[in-house]
Amino acid sequence: MTMHKFVVNYRKELIIFFIALAARLFFFAFFYPAFGHDNFIKGDAIEYLNIAQNIWQTGTFSNLTPPSSVPTISDGPLYPLFLLLTGSRFHFMFPLIFQLFIGALTAVLVYKLSMRAGLKKSAWLASSFFVLEPGILFFTSQIFTETLFLFFFLLGLYYISDSELRTKHVALAAFFLALATLARSIALYSSFVLLIYIIVVSLFKKEALRPIVFKTFAFAGIFLIIISPWVVRNKKSFNIYTISSGEEISLAAYAIPAYFSWHDRIGFHDAQIKVQTDYAARGIYEDFDRGTNFNIRKEFLKIVSSDPAGYIWSQIRFSPEFFISSGWQSIVDAFQKKRLEVPRFGEMPAPSAARILGSGFWLVLTLLALAGILRTLNAEKNNRILYILFALIIFEFAFLTGSLAHSRYRFPVNPIIFLFAANAIYEIKTLFPGKEQNAA
Repeated sequence: MTMHKFVVNYRKELIIFFIALAARLFFFAFFYPAFGHDNFIKGDAIEYLNIAQNIWQTGTFSNLTPPSSVPTISDGPLYPLFLLLTGSRFHFMFPLIFQLFIGALTAVLVYKLSMRAGLKKSAWLASSFFVLEPGILFFTSQIFTETLFLFFFLLGLYYISDSELRTKHVALAAFFLALATLARSIALYSSFVLLIYIIVVSLFKKEALRPIVFKTFAFAGIFLIIISPWVVRNKKSFNIYTISSGEEISLAAYAIPAYFSWHDRIGFHDAQIKVQTDYAARGIYEDFDRGTNFNIRKEFLKIVSSDPAGYIWSQIRFSPEFFISSGWQSIVDAFQKKRLEVPRFGEMPAPSAARILGSGFWLVLTLLALAGILRTLNAEKNNRILYILFALIIFEFAFLTGSLAHSRYRFPVNPIIFLFAANAIYEIKTLFPGKEQNAA
């Protein structure tokens, strides 16, 4: 294919890519000086950069200050490897530049996914949300796993959205979802949802048993082949089959305390102290980074088996915050760090105004997305099962996030929310005829 033909065939995708890239470069050019060099290498970023540096210096997956050969199990391997391969050992700016390009490519993916899902008329609007939404720009510009994770996660959804559900697309979906899982283990839960989706769609298409079994095993087999080397490494090093200890950390620090906060009618912080004190006395609450104890899973299963409804509600009650949180206040806070006085928006401090505006924006967008889900389920019969899949993924992330309800943890499902909200906006627009139609 010649360059001219490529440009003609992918004109829309190229326009989206370059606008998205320009928006990210523009944001980063102003954001980096305001946020400051040191703020890019704190919190989670330190851990990821330490792992990348230790892989380079000692060949060990360790999150301790380099050089270290003490292995860790707290993170998946893909993002630290990405940092290493994109030049983090020279300067952390190099991976960030790569992430800006990946973020721009993801904007194209949002457009393509919307087109493949049958929401063609609102595809431009869905991708525009992803291009310009401030929270998206903010998290793309951080040393976080979200950008890389979302790129592979959306690629998996794109290929599984194939209307014919061809075997090669099922295989590609498994491949990219496995990569997403190695970036963040939360994608592991989505793999089960997608596996059920493959079976249900094949049954609705009245396929023979043999191709259904073949697709199912192809998806599961490829997924397991990709993640198994890392799982085996963790079994050998820490005597447990897992991607990371992130789930155990979340259970001990957030999910279980959230349950006791609800069950015992105490503050969340008090519940965290109670869990830590109680479990530490029994030798359960230990250093999950080193993989010393995973009995926290047994405690979790005890709670779920004894009070399933209570546990579910204790997590669901954080869902409103999940859907209306935004990164807008974080952006204002970043710019405020180098000022002595708090900037104001009229009579209101800028951080408070940003929080209110961001929450308002996401509240409206969430309601539109809900309307879009109901509209598509009612109208688009051919893609109804796919829309149910997308809706389930949104609510899956909302539930699993629980007390960690924050715009950063909603980031992976933002594109799906954009798809449904954009479709609802388009449908609302059709209710108001244009001037030409009124004249006729």
